[in-house]
Amino acid sequence: MASPLEAEIAQRIAAQGSVSVAEYMALCLAHYYGTRDPLGRSGDFITAPEVSQMFGELIGLWMAAVWQQMRAPSPVPIVELGPGRGTLMADALRAAKIVPGFREAISLHLVEISAVLQAKQRETLRDSGVSIAGHTDSVPYSGGLAGYSNWELSSERANAARRALVAGHLSEEKLLQVRGLADVLPLDHDTADSPLNRRISILVMNKAAERAFFEQAKRYDVDTPQKAATPAS
Repeated sequence: MASPLEAEIAQRIAAQGSVSVAEYMALCLAHYYGTRDPLGRSGDFITAPEVSQMFGELIGLWMAAVWQQMRAPSPVPIVELGPGRGTLMADALRAAKIVPGFREAISLHLVEISAVLQAKQRETLRDSGVSIAGHTDSVPYSGGLAGYSNWELSSERANAARRALVAGHLSEEKLLQVRGLADVLPLDHDTADSPLNRRISILVMNKAAERAFFEQAKRYDVDTPQKAATPAS
C-alpha cells in the first residue's frame, strides 16, 4: 500500500507529467517535518539551539541591538521560519529582556508546518495571545465533497493546529483567532503551487498587538455603536 507521500507524488506526476527535483524535495520535507519531532537524542539530528542557549541568546541580543539602531519602532515583526520546538526563540527573548521596551514592541510570528512541533512550542506561547492561520498552495483541492475548496482545507488546517496546541496545554483563553487563508498569502511568492505554501502560521501577540486586535474587532462589530460622520461644511 502506497504511503501518503508516495500517493501525492504519483498524483502530481499523473496530473502534470513530471515533477522537478525542487518540488520533489519540498514534498518530502513537508511530509518529514509534518509527521514527527526529528530533534534531539531520540530524533535524527540536533541543532545549535538544542546544544547551548548561547546561540539563541546572541540572536536575541543582536535583534534588540538592530531594533535600537532602527530607532525602536513599534510594533516590529519578528518572523521565524521552522521554529521547531521554539528553543531558539525562547532563548532569544529571554536574553533580550535586558533591553527596555523591546519585548513590548515585537510582534512574533512562528511559521511551522508540523502540528507535532507546534505542540512543542506551547511554552513559548503560554503567556501571550495567539492567532492561528492555515494556508494552502494554489492547486485546487480535488478530493472530498463537492464544493470543498482550499478555503475549507486551510480553515481545517488551522483548527487542527488549535487542537494540537490545546492538547499540549495551551489555554483556550489565549486563542484569539483561528482562520483559513487558502492561498492568499503564499510563503513562496514565485511558485504559487509550491508545497512550501501549505503551512500553518502562528502569531504570538504582545500586549500592544492584543490591544490593536481588540480595537480593530470593535471597529467592525455591528453591535458596537459607531461615531456619526461629521457633515462636510
